[in-house]
Amino acid sequence: MKNRKLYSGFTLVELLVVISIIAMLLSILLPAMSKVKEQARTVVCSTNLKNYGPALYMYGQENNGKCPSRPYWLYSKKNLEDITGGTESGGWVDGAKYHYRCLWHYEGTVTPDGQMWKYLKDKNVHICPTFKNFAMASGLNGCPNKSNHKLSKSGAKTPFAPSFSFSMNVSLAINWANTADIYSTMNMASVKRPGQCIAFSEENLWSIGDKDYSGRNDELHHAARAQDNGNEYSSYVLNDNCLWLNANKSKSTEGSDNIATYHKVGTNKRDYGFADAVFVDGHVSSIKGTAGYDAYLEYGRPYGGHEQVAGW
Repeated sequence: MKNRKLYSGFTLVELLVVISIIAMLLSILLPAMSKVKEQARTVVCSTNLKNYGPALYMYGQENNGKCPSRPYWLYSKKNLEDITGGTESGGWVDGAKYHYRCLWHYEGTVTPDGQMWKYLKDKNVHICPTFKNFAMASGLNGCPNKSNHKLSKSGAKTPFAPSFSFSMNVSLAINWANTADIYSTMNMASVKRPGQCIAFSEENLWSIGDKDYSGRNDELHHAARAQDNGNEYSSYVLNDNCLWLNANKSKSTEGSDNIATYHKVGTNKRDYGFADAVFVDGHVSSIKGTAGYDAYLEYGRPYGGHEQVAGW
């Protein structure tokens, strides 16, 4: 009689045990891997922002110590007038190529040529990888040209390509000794809080706690945070690459622009994280934003007493 060969193998119970162990390991490793990826993106973001510190300094050295102008740090006056049909304030006019508040996502269509551009020509330093992920998922939120985004009024296709995620602190871009001239800027020597006053930072693509979000075309509005005690964190999303922190003490509970909240947290906690910012003295740091007027007081004021002249 022939001897039968015996084959060893896993029993069903053993297979189930192995699968359970693998599932358990994945449940432990995947969040850790996501955290490592976000940490890597944050490093890239802060490294990109570091380029803005020396650029701001070099611009000042060549322009009598002045800061760049809020409309023109990224695009020249002529370029903006050509793009928007003569208005850089955001309106869409007949014959305009694109909307001013959409320019951050028209890469390859509109070429920056503003005051700081010659110091920042490397296109790889203008966007945060984490921001780009959010933008590609929901970047048209708040876009005033949303309905016409695929086809401009000139008939040309307008692709969505996030290119610039950093915004300039407007407090630096106004000459407070002559506010009548909106294109005259502050002298950097007047900044007495260079280590506390941000120069450039990031904004969210959704507002937080805004009570009038329906009137701002904001489909991704997020509810108020308990930690803000009824104050609005932000009322506007990234649009013109200018950061207008609420400097109006009489409306201290209201939001305006504010820094981002999506770093160093998971997507489900994206209203509670950090923003990367480069300060006037050139250092880069991850900071947590505060709501309402407090945001301006903490990281928007160039000097003590600035609140007496600001008030937008």
